[in-house]
Amino acid sequence: MMEDDNKDIVITGMSALLPPGPVSSLLNAKSFDPDRSTVSRKLKRCCKQSALLAVEAGERAMHMAQVVPGEKKYRWGFYTGQNGYQHPDFDDLAPALAGVKIDRYEDILAHLWQSRKVNPFLIIHALSNNLLSILSLHWNLQGDCGAFIRDKKGVAGALQEAVFGLSTGVCNIALVINAGMHSDLISRDLAALSKHPSRETDRTQAAACALVLENRAHAIKRSLTPIAGLDLLPCGCYRPDLPQNNVLTSLHPMILDLMISDCHSENDSCEDITRAVKAMLKPRKSIELWAEPTHKGCEGIALNVLIAAHLSVQTRLNYPFKPSQRCLAITSEQNGYVSAALVKGP
Repeated sequence: MMEDDNKDIVITGMSALLPPGPVSSLLNAKSFDPDRSTVSRKLKRCCKQSALLAVEAGERAMHMAQVVPGEKKYRWGFYTGQNGYQHPDFDDLAPALAGVKIDRYEDILAHLWQSRKVNPFLIIHALSNNLLSILSLHWNLQGDCGAFIRDKKGVAGALQEAVFGLSTGVCNIALVINAGMHSDLISRDLAALSKHPSRETDRTQAAACALVLENRAHAIKRSLTPIAGLDLLPCGCYRPDLPQNNVLTSLHPMILDLMISDCHSENDSCEDITRAVKAMLKPRKSIELWAEPTHKGCEGIALNVLIAAHLSVQTRLNYPFKPSQRCLAITSEQNGYVSAALVKGP
């Protein structure tokens, strides 16, 4: 066993549960009904719909990695990111809105504030460590852990902490989970929702993804063939006016076979990032996820890495990404903050 195997991070398990759409089809993601979740009824009161998907995604990823949640013979690391946890689910508000006919937005908010039919666990749902707590209690987890907020920066922090924990020996198996919902109901027309209480709830927009990471040496010791290798790249803010202090300058010019990007086109700085990366790294093929909104419940670097790893083991003619080749997974916030990772064949 080579010394580098102790430092090389690999993906040994992964899973994503997404709403129907191109990204879900690309990943061949299996559907899941949250009502069939194995989470106890008591614990369900404290979690959002996306947390139920996170439990299922985590269990599928660990099954692929041939480990049992919290298995005592391993040093575990658990790291989570949350999307959209700053707003409530429609399920939390639906009982209070049923049959109510109020036109003014302010009156709707006043009604919700005074109603006793609003879910009493609403505040617990919004906690920044809600997802980590649900997973810990459901799986009886013990080990290094961290709950990172919020959205893309949160999941980037979770992935960085997982890689750091594996590199320093804090853990030898790391589980990274991101989950949430994209839509913000408070910013919608609540009056319209109150007039249509039978409309589909936000669970249709919930999403979750999970990655199981290990050192290559540990995977080899377990007689497990990795799905793909993973190198996290430096992150930071993209500043086109300061090229000498630009996070993209750390990405040495290389020929990539594929780039997975969700740099949003409606934001000028993100457009600059997409153009700069394409010009610098010259990917043979680019998949730009910002054009497809149904994955946004768990958008960020973890999902992009998962997509890249999935394509690394596929033989589709449309995505000729062979195991010996490399893919750049890159994501950016609207303020120009960039996270990137290199996904390599196993």
